[in-house]
Order: sequence, then C-alpha cells, then structure tokens
Amino acid sequence: MVKWKWVLGIASAATVLLVVAVYLILSSYNYNSLKPEIIRAVKDDTGRELTLGGDINLKIGFTPALVVKDVSFQNASWGSQPDLAKIKRFEIKVRLLPLLSRRIEVKRLILIEPEILFETDTSGKSNLAFETTKKQGLAKGKEETKAGGNWKLSALTFNELQIEKGRITYIDHELKKTYGATVGTLMATATSSESPVKLKLKGAYNDKSFEVAGTLCPLTAFINPIKAWPVNLAVKTESATLTLDGTLKDPLARRGIELTFTLKGKDLASFKQFSGESYHLRGPFDISGRIADTARNVYSISNLKIIQDENDLSGSVELNLAENRPKVTAALSAQKLDLRPYFQVGPNTEEATKHSSKGAGKEDKIFSDRPLSLDTLRQADADVKIQVAQLLLPNLPLNSLDMGMVLKDGALTVKPLKVVLGKGSMDGHLSLQSQGKVASLTIVFKIKKFDIGYLTKEQIGRA
Repeated sequence: MVKWKWVLGIASAATVLLVVAVYLILSSYNYNSLKPEIIRAVKDDTGRELTLGGDINLKIGFTPALVVKDVSFQNASWGSQPDLAKIKRFEIKVRLLPLLSRRIEVKRLILIEPEILFETDTSGKSNLAFETTKKQGLAKGKEETKAGGNWKLSALTFNELQIEKGRITYIDHELKKTYGATVGTLMATATSSESPVKLKLKGAYNDKSFEVAGTLCPLTAFINPIKAWPVNLAVKTESATLTLDGTLKDPLARRGIELTFTLKGKDLASFKQFSGESYHLRGPFDISGRIADTARNVYSISNLKIIQDENDLSGSVELNLAENRPKVTAALSAQKLDLRPYFQVGPNTEEATKHSSKGAGKEDKIFSDRPLSLDTLRQADADVKIQVAQLLLPNLPLNSLDMGMVLKDGALTVKPLKVVLGKGSMDGHLSLQSQGKVASLTIVFKIKKFDIGYLTKEQIGRA
C-alpha cells in the first residue's frame, strides 16, 4: 500500500514538473521568430503578402492562442485597394499537443474589427483566386534550414471562425456596383476544410439590422470552385424573412446557382429601409421561385409566385446581363392585379400641381411643350407576355387582358393588346419609335360595344 502511495506521489510530481516545464518553455519562447515562417507559408499557399504589424504573443491554456495586432493581407494585383483584409486584432487558437512537437494546427480563428474586401473584375474573376508559386515551396525547406528553425505550419484551415465588429465590402466591377455591411458578430464552424460551414451572423445593412443562420458551402468553394455545394440559409430582418435552399458552385462569380427561395414579410413599404426606394404597394407579401444561371451572366427565375395582399402573379422571368444592354424576358399571368396604389398622388406630384397652377395663364396647354424623355427605353430590351383576368386601374377596371410587349433598341411594340372593357372589348396594338430626334407613336384600336355608362356604374360600385 505504501509503495502505491509512493508511485502515485512520484507520478503526480512528474506531471506537475512536466506542466511547469511546458509552461516555462512556451512562455519564454520568442514567438516573433515565427513571423518569417508564417509569412512565407501564407505566401506559398496564396501568392500574397501577409503583414504582421504587432508582436506575436501567446495566451497559455488548454487551447493556446497566438495573438497579433495590426494584420493586413494583400489584395489581388488588379484590386481596387492594396489590402484584401485589414484586422485590428488577429487571434489563432491552436491545439496544445501538436504545439509541443513544434507543429501549429489551427483550431479557431478570431478577427476583431476586420475590414474585408471581396471583389470581382470585369470578367468575373474573384480576388480570392490565389496564385501560388511552386518555386517558393521548393525553396521553403532550404530557407528554414538556414534559419535554424524546424516549426511546421499546417495548411491554413480552421474549425471555427469568429468575427467581431467588422465591415465587409463587395465590389462588382462588371456591374459597377458596391455593397457594404457591418458585422456585429459572426460565427462559422466546420469539421474540416471540405465540409459545409454552419453560419450565424448578426449585422446591419443601410443601418438596418439583420440575422443570418444556416449552412453555407465550404471555404474551399470560394477559393477553388470544383463542384456544387449545398446551401441552406435564412435571412431575417424586422419585417421580412428570406430563405435560400439549393446549391452553389462559384458564389463570388455568381455561377453554378441552383436555389429555391421564399421571401415573406409584413409590408413591401418596409423595403425602403434597405434599398432606399419607396414602394406604394402595402400589405403582407409572399414571393417564391427557383433561380438558376443558365449561362454566364444569364439568370432565370422559374416557378415564380408573387402574392401581395389580394394581388397574385406567377410565371417565369429571365434576366440576360451578358450583352451591352440588359434584356428581360418574361411570361406572366395573374387572376387579379390592383395597380391603383401605383397611381396615387404623392407629395412631389401635389407640389408640382400647385406650382403649375400658380404659373397658369392665358397660354395654358393640354400638352406640355417640354420634350418627353424616352431615354429609359434605350437602357434595356424586353420581351414580356402577360395575361390578367382582372386588372384595376384608376377609374378603369379591365378584364381578360392579353398583352405582348417587345422593347428593342429603344423601339417599343405592344402587340397584341386585347382586353374586355365594360360590356365591350378592345383589340389593337401600339408602336413607339424613339431612335431618332423625333419620336413616332402609332396607336390602332378596335372597340366593340363600349358602354361608358355601365363602366362608370361599375367603377362607382368598386369604390
């Protein structure tokens, strides 16, 4: 019995001495000597320069953490800014046992107040497309030997990513668009570099808060897209929820998209908080469909369903951004569309009416002598077909609308244009040519059995 006590005592003392020895070794080691090796490893893996501005410190524990301040990572050579990322505080939590054998295996990556820039050039190439230099990799071992170091840095992968108080910017140079969002907290976890990432994010866009939760494709999909990865995300704001479910292959280049989506909310007017645009339509809405890229810069939405208050719209839409001028192709149908809110008189219209009435005199005109701007017709092409069982316009209810609209090179053609009007019907077409200095408008209508008295009574009844 006494012998066992001695054995246990010796084992305990040895353990304590080992822990103390490890602590002394780790706490006395000059971790700044790792800077050249870390910078070299990043350069070999990415072809980019990593700058470690502050000292490397070690927080000792069961999961030791290497901490460095003022970190920056070089952007692509064509990028709009020198740095892809600038980080106030960079912390890597590493596994303890590999560290004792002079190997660094990353468990958690923590970024405090980072500024991260994602961008794609005019050809769709991402600034995350890294280029490595094999010669650097071959020379790495010789340089380490000369330096007298034998630390080994594992591949730059991690199981957890944590961001606090950050800002993320995305620039699309092809579309000449910039998007920015602030990140309050972000937590991303993955079992390996090839497994999907579980994501939780709280942030703000246009000073309006949002939350994101779900599963995203692994980080390797952003750097080297090879196959399609599953995506399941839910984005929540105070007034709406967006869900995405499907696969992505090359997310930053907007390729390999196969996603079903639903967007539900209390009020369309609430979108002004995010987009800055004002929407006249109010009331709850439910939008769903399936979006896919059918070719480079060509996106289709199928199974589209839009329910807003009593309005309903369904069909398919294709947006082609591959040409110099965007083109929209759509086939839509609805049982009921109430467009009267779009024609409501707003503050600007009322003010303009007052101003015009003050200046009215003997030369009042039915039509203004100011030229009508038709520049909008030259900004995009369109081929739209729409059928509506009941269409409500101010003072004009229409039924059984069948319309086809083609807009090409600034020329607008509406044909056919069939509609039931009151007890009668109207059939015709419209053509507006705006290519020259003077626009040409042609309207041809055939009206049968038009009863304005019946139409007036029907409108009064609806009111």
